[in-house]
This record gives sequence, C-alpha cells and structure tokens, in this order.
Amino acid sequence: ERAAVAGGREQKASAETLKEIAQLQLIVSHTEGLVEQHTASLKGMADRLDAKIASDKEALAAAQQSDKAAIEASLKQHQEALDGAREALAASSEKRIKGIREGLEAADAGLKQDNADMAEEHAGNMADARTKIAAGLDKLEGDLAEALAEQAQKSKESLE
Repeated sequence: ERAAVAGGREQKASAETLKEIAQLQLIVSHTEGLVEQHTASLKGMADRLDAKIASDKEALAAAQQSDKAAIEASLKQHQEALDGAREALAASSEKRIKGIREGLEAADAGLKQDNADMAEEHAGNMADARTKIAAGLDKLEGDLAEALAEQAQKSKESLE
C-alpha cells in the first residue's frame, strides 16, 4: 500500500510537473510570438526609417543642387553686370581721354596760330618801325645837312 500511495504521489507529481511544463511551453510559445511580433514591428520601423533617411538624403541633395544652381546663376549675373560695368567704364574712360586729347590738340593748334599771328604782327610792326626809323633818320639827316649848310653859310658870311 505504501508503494501504491507513493506511486500515486509520484504520478500526481509527474502530472503536475507535466502540467507546469505545458504551461511553461505555452508561456515560451506566447513569448516567442511576442518577440517575433516585436521583431517584425522593429524591422518594419527600421525599414521605414531607412526609407525616410533615403528620401531625406534625396531631398537634401536636390535642395543642395537647386541652391548650387541658384548661386551659380546669381554669380553669373553678378559677373556679367561687373563685366558690363568694366566695359562701360573703359568706354567712358576712352571717350574722356579722346575728348581731352582733342581739346589739347585744338588748344595747341590755337596757340600755334596765335603765335604765328603774333609773329606776323611783330614782323609787320618791326617793318613799320624800321620804315619810320629810316624816315626819321632821313629827315634828321636832311635837317642836319640843312643846319650844317646854314651854319656854313653863317660862318661864310661872318668871315666875309
């Protein structure tokens, strides 16, 4: 009887152990299911995050390319404006230099003409002066000859 009671107890203990094992297997199975669900959920989130990162990189690259193109276009416009300003300044400077040169040439020509006119007038004045001096010397010579002749006549008369 004792053996039967002990056998019954062992059987009961084995049944309880089997029941506990079955419950543990059920918990492990349920836990594995939860882990697989969470793993799948995390994998889905990682995939969506990777897709978002790739999309953001593409958007950033497109924005950078657009910004680069806009900056290059702006730089080109500024360079063209600067080149235009340089050309206008060069043309303006050339025009000013040409105007100054023409003014100086005209002034030089005018001064040369004035000098030529003054030289001609001076030559004319000198010729007039020489003529007047010659006429004055001729008159002075005539007056002197007349005075000498008178003096000679008076001397002759006083001697006689």
